[in-house]
Order: sequence, then structure tokens, then C-alpha cells
Amino acid sequence: MALPTRADDERVLKWIKLRSEGIPASAIAERSGKREEWVRVVTNRVLSADIKHCGPQVALKYWDRKSGPKR
Repeated sequence: MALPTRADDERVLKWIKLRSEGIPASAIAERSGKREEWVRVVTNRVLSADIKHCGPQVALKYWDRKSGPKR
């Protein structure tokens, strides 16, 4: 497995921003030419890592996995 590049990191940050704005993973995937599952898995991994590192309060800055973005 290849190490992620700066461009990979920037792409994931953009996906997280879009998801937090309420854009569904399916729309993000379509725009970026990736599979919806990949967008969901990658962004959810970042969310999980941030929660582990910073605590559960950080989830308020993300989306709700079941109903969309947290406001």
C-alpha cells in the first residue's frame, strides 16, 4: 500500500468539509470519480481518529453518521 501524499490529504480534507456541509458521500464520490464506499470509509476513519486523539467533543465539528451534518 502506498503512503498518502499531500494531494491525498488535501482531497480527504475537502471531502470532510463537504460532508460537514451536508453534501452526501454519494455526491462527493461522483464529483471526484471515486466509489461512495471509499469516500465514506476514508472520512469516517479521520473522524474516528480525531475522536480518539481529541475526545468525543470533536465530533460536534463533524457530521452525524446517521442523519447528516451536525449543526
